[in-house]
Amino acid sequence: MENNPHMIYEPSDELEAEYIRDGKGDIHPLCDRRARDRIEEIENDILRLSDKTEVENSFEIRDSILRHTYENTDLTEKFASEIEEHGGDPWAWIKSRISRGNYKGIMTGDYINIEMTDNERGGKKPYKIQIMGIDTYTGTYNADRTGTLGHHIDFMSEVCYGNDVTWKDVRNNNGTVETQCPYLASNVYSHLNSEVYDALPQNVKNVITDKGMLMEFRYSEDGEPLKDPLGYKWRSLGKVWAPLEFEIFGALVRSPLQHGAGLALQYPLFAHTYKNLLKYKYKPDGSLTRVDWWTASICGNSTGEAVVAGYGARFGMVTEYKSMPLCFRVAQ
Repeated sequence: MENNPHMIYEPSDELEAEYIRDGKGDIHPLCDRRARDRIEEIENDILRLSDKTEVENSFEIRDSILRHTYENTDLTEKFASEIEEHGGDPWAWIKSRISRGNYKGIMTGDYINIEMTDNERGGKKPYKIQIMGIDTYTGTYNADRTGTLGHHIDFMSEVCYGNDVTWKDVRNNNGTVETQCPYLASNVYSHLNSEVYDALPQNVKNVITDKGMLMEFRYSEDGEPLKDPLGYKWRSLGKVWAPLEFEIFGALVRSPLQHGAGLALQYPLFAHTYKNLLKYKYKPDGSLTRVDWWTASICGNSTGEAVVAGYGARFGMVTEYKSMPLCFRVAQ
């Protein structure tokens, strides 16, 4: 008899443990007792899902995501009891979940709050760290190309941290002789991986890992700035990073059409809605104000501009001061 993957078998107490009876009453041998255990698990799942309220709630969550009206959830409240089993550390808990590939009940846009100290803006402030994407780049290289990236979640803050920075101190968006990748030669990269990284809570530092990406390189040995890239190379963006234009908008709006995206995908957090592109910064009085923010992309047909988000994908002179949300990855 052909195997039917959709057939649910019913174990029979009248039969030996090596056999089961299907819904038609036919008897089938089991070559492995684990198969019977798996069948019992499936039956238990069906019984659990027969709870009408749970099914209705699942459909409502699905529909709210499709309508883009899903209210993002504070994971520390939703999974408080699980987190207690990890010593009350939500980042140790999420690391454990990711390592097992267990994302049940976790949605894009859900968040974990952290506190970071910013003495120029009133001391400790809460920062909502949202899920940008779950396993978005699984199967690509890890940051140093020594293996394949497994389960992971990429996070992004809703509020930008610290002082605004320029992309570069001079109007030149190219790389340097030391690093031909413009982003890695920028103040944005160095600021995120020094001042911003240093301000993260230790339990966050304990679990984050570098992100790798195909990044454009643009540099000429004769010293003349190039308007477009020469190609791209695999590079680590560090432990705290800015997203590429394509990862935000799902398109190359200002970036060069060749080499501007690398292997980037649009993060689900930004798909079909503008609300998560809006970023804010604390003012000295503790209130929030909406801001422009740097991406990791530079503009095509340009020697002095990088891509700015916040009010759409726009040109930004590299010598202008802009804000920066912080992004990081937790991987298995």
